[in-house]
Amino acid sequence: MAWTIAFKKDVFKFLDKQDAKVQERIKESLRTLLACLNKGTMPQSEIDIKRLKGKRKGFMRMRIGKIRLLFKIETSLQKVTIYAINGFVAQSRINI
Repeated sequence: MAWTIAFKKDVFKFLDKQDAKVQERIKESLRTLLACLNKGTMPQSEIDIKRLKGKRKGFMRMRIGKIRLLFKIETSLQKVTIYAINGFVAQSRINI
């Protein structure tokens, strides 16, 4: 089974407001993430990913230039869920 990516609704709103160049950079980083996960590796050397601590333990942050994505990797479901992008989704709306 291949890995999939799910987006929260507000993430789409943010992406729709970005120009094509920014959207393509985000898509390319997500493709790299999926390709590495499909190979069974964590892509921390290919893209800038950091495990978060404290209140957001269990979440990860991906940096793409000035843009930050907040996501979780669910290995049992082989799914990556993008919860927020550039803080666009309020912290209180994230189930932590």
